[in-house]
Amino acid sequence: MTTLRLDKLQGRHRNYWLWAAVYSLMIVPLVVSLIYLFVHEGDASRGHLPELRRIADQTPVYPDFERVGEDYVVLKGSKASLQRQFRTSAPYAEIRKFYDAALAKAGRARPKSLRLQLLLANDIM
Repeated sequence: MTTLRLDKLQGRHRNYWLWAAVYSLMIVPLVVSLIYLFVHEGDASRGHLPELRRIADQTPVYPDFERVGEDYVVLKGSKASLQRQFRTSAPYAEIRKFYDAALAKAGRARPKSLRLQLLLANDIM
């Protein structure tokens, strides 16, 4: 009966242990860094979230809209975005007319972005 000696096993697999140590020294800090970034991403913009919710709550809702799902929040660096989705069977022209009047009444207007103006002018949204 032969016995497996520990010193022979270590000598035979020394290269494997060395490579495992090298890869561990690379992989472990990378994984820890990615987890940290994932957990703390958007910390700079998190303070703006209550203000975004307040603005979204104050924005008038078209009478025929049915809310779909929950708020979708994106926090990236110093940018924050809150999106709400609605469903309706009303034509786009009526919805646009409603929001043009409602936003003008509140002292607000559609964005001044040239690309967005072109999209809205062509009713492509």
